[in-house]
Amino acid sequence: MLGLGNIGGRQDVNSTTNTQFSFSGWQPALNPEFTIGMTATYQLNMANGAVLAPSLQWKYVDDYYAFDTNISEVEQDAHILADARVTWTMESRGLEVEAFVLNMTDEEVM
Repeated sequence: MLGLGNIGGRQDVNSTTNTQFSFSGWQPALNPEFTIGMTATYQLNMANGAVLAPSLQWKYVDDYYAFDTNISEVEQDAHILADARVTWTMESRGLEVEAFVLNMTDEEVM
């Protein structure tokens, strides 16, 4: 860590008594300040006893850093992820089939 020098005033490279790099005020890696998500599912009961359940998921993730050093090179911007899923279930025969699309917004995230 000492190789980072005086990045953001975190280390006094000229001090002989305080040579430790400080993470004070930095955000831990992979830790957004907040995340919020919602899911909506509807179940359609079909005539043959099967159930069709479409589902949508939405999640907002605040910006975060991929490494403990909070420098711009490892910053992940805030983003929204949306997923869709359809589940068909026929309990009488023990069958369940799912189809899904992850990351419908095609966000590039770590």
